[in-house]
Amino acid sequence: MKTESFPSLPGRAGRLATRKSTAAVSTAVMLLAGLLNGQQALANGTNSTHAAATPPTPSYLSTSQQVSDPSDATCSQQLTNLGIVAQAAGTAAQLAGVTSEAAELATEDGFANPAPATGAAADAVGLGTSLAALYVQVTQAGLPNCDQEFTGSIQVDAGGANITGDSIFQNNLGVVGNVNVGGDVNASHVAATQGISADAGAITLGDTNMSTWSNGITLGGGALSGAGYGGAEATTGDVNAVAIGNSANATTGTSTALGTDANASAVGSTAIGAGASATGIYSTAVGVNATASGTNSTALGAESLASGDNSTAVGESAQATGLNSTALGQSAVASTTDSTALGQNAHATGVAATATGEGAVASGADSVANGQGAGALSANSVAIGQNAVAQAVDATALGQGAFASGLNATALGQGAVASGSNSTATGTGSLASGLNATANGVASVASGEDTGAFGGGASASGLAATALGESAVASGDGSTVTGQGALGSGMGATVTGQSAQATGAYSSAFGQASQASGDQSTALGQASLASGENATAVGEYAVANAAGTTAFGQGAQAIAQNATATGLSALASGASSTATGAGSQASGLNATANGVASVASGDDSSAFGGAASASGLGGTALGESALAGGDYSTATGLGATATGVSSVANGAGALASGAASVAAGAGATANADYTTAVGQGATASGLNATASGQSATASGAGATATGQAALASGIDSTATGQGAQASGTNATATGNVAVASGANSTAEGTSAVASGDDSLAAGAGAAATGNASTATGVLAQASGVNSTANGQLAVASGVAATALGQGAQAGGADATATGAAASSSGLNSTATGALAQASGDNSIASGQASIASGTSSSAYGQSAQAIADYATALGQSALAAGVGSTASGEGAQAGAAYATANGSNAVASGSYSTAVGSGASASALSASAYGASATAAGTGATAIGDGASAKTNDTALGYNAHVTADGSVAVGANSLVAAPGGIAVGSGSQVSGAGALAIGQGAQANGAGALAIGQGAQANAPGAIALGSGTVNNQANTISTGGRPLTQLAPGSSNTDAANIGQLHAAAAQAIAIGLIAYPNGQKSNYIGVAAGRYGSANAVAIGYAHDFSSQLSVRAAVSYSPTSGASTGEGVSINFSW
Repeated sequence: MKTESFPSLPGRAGRLATRKSTAAVSTAVMLLAGLLNGQQALANGTNSTHAAATPPTPSYLSTSQQVSDPSDATCSQQLTNLGIVAQAAGTAAQLAGVTSEAAELATEDGFANPAPATGAAADAVGLGTSLAALYVQVTQAGLPNCDQEFTGSIQVDAGGANITGDSIFQNNLGVVGNVNVGGDVNASHVAATQGISADAGAITLGDTNMSTWSNGITLGGGALSGAGYGGAEATTGDVNAVAIGNSANATTGTSTALGTDANASAVGSTAIGAGASATGIYSTAVGVNATASGTNSTALGAESLASGDNSTAVGESAQATGLNSTALGQSAVASTTDSTALGQNAHATGVAATATGEGAVASGADSVANGQGAGALSANSVAIGQNAVAQAVDATALGQGAFASGLNATALGQGAVASGSNSTATGTGSLASGLNATANGVASVASGEDTGAFGGGASASGLAATALGESAVASGDGSTVTGQGALGSGMGATVTGQSAQATGAYSSAFGQASQASGDQSTALGQASLASGENATAVGEYAVANAAGTTAFGQGAQAIAQNATATGLSALASGASSTATGAGSQASGLNATANGVASVASGDDSSAFGGAASASGLGGTALGESALAGGDYSTATGLGATATGVSSVANGAGALASGAASVAAGAGATANADYTTAVGQGATASGLNATASGQSATASGAGATATGQAALASGIDSTATGQGAQASGTNATATGNVAVASGANSTAEGTSAVASGDDSLAAGAGAAATGNASTATGVLAQASGVNSTANGQLAVASGVAATALGQGAQAGGADATATGAAASSSGLNSTATGALAQASGDNSIASGQASIASGTSSSAYGQSAQAIADYATALGQSALAAGVGSTASGEGAQAGAAYATANGSNAVASGSYSTAVGSGASASALSASAYGASATAAGTGATAIGDGASAKTNDTALGYNAHVTADGSVAVGANSLVAAPGGIAVGSGSQVSGAGALAIGQGAQANGAGALAIGQGAQANAPGAIALGSGTVNNQANTISTGGRPLTQLAPGSSNTDAANIGQLHAAAAQAIAIGLIAYPNGQKSNYIGVAAGRYGSANAVAIGYAHDFSSQLSVRAAVSYSPTSGASTGEGVSINFSW
């Protein structure tokens, strides 16, 4: 093996390296020799225990004779002593070498010191001796085992033969005297003069006591050599028991007792050795006075004790008294359940504790002590290493002299101490005394709560502080320090870098020699300095020395409060200023300079871009060489210039020279106050003007031009769109080529034209030429003053006319046409609906294809027509053709003046006639028909009820009531009057005689002037009267009351009196008079009528009043008087509603 002298290392270091390498080689050789020796010993076995004293071995003849020269050996065991001597010599030489190294270390280089030479010599001797030991072991490995079978004769002349291995003699062996054999003897015949006996399956060697024999094997007192003589008897109590030795006792089945006073008293127990005792089931006791009393216990060694179940005690005086305990080693003690003690005087007294090593102590539950003098004194504690101590619960101490006294503490390393709860100390001499503290490194110290010290000599004393690096110091609470010699004394400080310092509260220093002294400051970079509160310096030699300052970049400086400098040699000298870029400068208050050589000198100014300059108060320059010279001005773009107060120039070469002006776009110019020019070449020259778009021009004051080549020349005008023009004051043109030339005019849409003052044209090609006119829609036209045309091709030519809808036309003044192709040509006319026409003045046509041609006429509904003045048609296809007529309902027709037709297909063809109801017909002057299919065919006729019919001056009231003769009245369903002046009242009543009266259901008055009153009553002769139900009177001028005619009846005066003919005629006359009152419909709201009536000899007069609330709702009232037969009056009121 080759050793290195390390010639490149000077002085003591080189010599030490040489010594170390030599010692390492020597040690390796010794280990190899020991390994070979151990292997050889295992192969050869050991034969050193003899029952009797071994006589001296003759030097001239022995199979195990030791030799001094390996070449003289004939078998391996002859070199055993020589190998041991060589190993001892090598060890001594190594110790001498170590001593020399110690002496060398004690003497400084440059002084006379024999230690190096001595150490080298000792190392050399150690190496040579170790090599010799290796040679001996190699030689031994090549020789045969001395314990082998020999053939031939062996002659021993004196002293005897010492045979240590197993020997087999095939033939007879004769010996005169004693035979001492350490191994087995196999012989075909053994003969002795005394001490051997056999009887009944029992074998006894020694004196016998025939009376106490039992089945088994007993070895006791006798004359055998080495077995004693005359001792106490051995005893067995079971056929399977074995007791060997004086007073040996094996009392139970499968028990074995071997040795004087040995006792195996339990099932399966074994006691071997004088005084050994195995009293536990399946227990084993081996050794003088060894005791195994627990079940399955084992005690091996003199005075050893295994009293716990499943316990094991191995070694002199070892004790395993706990359940499942194990004690291995002299005086080792394992006293609790599952405890383990390994080593001399090791003690495991805690439950499930383990103590390993001389004098080791594990007294806590589940504790582990490993090492000489190690102590694990609390529950779950671990101590590993010489004299290591883990004193607290869950504590761990690893290393020589390591000490962990804090709860859950860990000490790792020689002399490491962890005294704080949950603390960790790692490294030689490290100390972690704070709660949750961690010290990692030689002589590191973590004394504060939740602290961490990592590195040789590192110290963390502040609360929750961390120090990482050689000699790093973290003394501030919550501080974090990383780097050799770094210091963090401020609360919450963070330090990274060699010799970096953070002394301000919550400060941070990163980089070699960086300093952060201000509270909450940050220094990042070599020699960076952050001395102001909340200051930040980033970069080599960066400086942030005022409160709130920030410096980024090599040599950057932020020297005013809240200033920021970013970039090589950037300077921010104004309070709250910002300089970004190499050589940038921000000297104004709140100024910002961003860009190489940019300058922001005005307060609140900003310069962005190479050589950009912002000198005005609050000015902003953005772009290379941009200039913001006016206060609050903004210049953006290459060479952009904003010199006016609050001006804005945006774009290459843009110029904003007026106050509050804006120029945006390449070459854009805003040269008047409050002007805005946006777009390439755009120009805003009028006061407060705005031009937006390529080459757009706004020359009028307050004008706005938007779009390519748009022109706004009028005051406050607006032109929007390519080529749009707004020349009128307050004019607005929106759309390509749109033109607004009138004052306050608006043109919206391609080619839209608004030439009238206050006009509006909206839509492609729309034209509003009249003042205050409005045209909305493609090609819409509004030429009349105040006219409105809304819709494609809509035309409003009349003054204040309105046309709404595609193709709608409003030609009349104040006319309105709404709907596709609707037309309103009349003055103040209104047409609503597709194809609707209102040609009459003040007319209204509402509905598709409706027509209102008469003055003040109205047509409502699809195809409705009101073609006469004041006519009204309401409903689909309704027709009002007469002056003042009204037709209401689908297909209704009012063809005469003031006629009213109300109902589906109702027809009122007579002047002042009224037809109300589906299919109702009033065909004569003042005729009235009310009810479905009712018919009033004569002048003044009245038919009320479905299917009712009446002729001239007739009244028919009731379902299907009919009057066929003039001047008659029929009241009741299916009533019929066929003679002039007749009256029929009652359902199914009939009058066929002139002037006759029938009252009652089915009553009949068939004779002239006849009277029938009562259900089914009949007066069939002229002047006949039939009174009572079913009465029939066929005699002229008589009264029949069912067989008793009444004559000369006085007029009744009370409600219970009978009425005579005169009174009845008077009532009939009153009814006729009321029925003759006519009420014109649709002309006026109030009506008064007077009429006279005659029936028989009675005369009557009636006056009536009517009020129409609308064409659907009316109220009528009438009063009648007759002087005949005591005089009488009658009144009536009706409320009428139609739809």
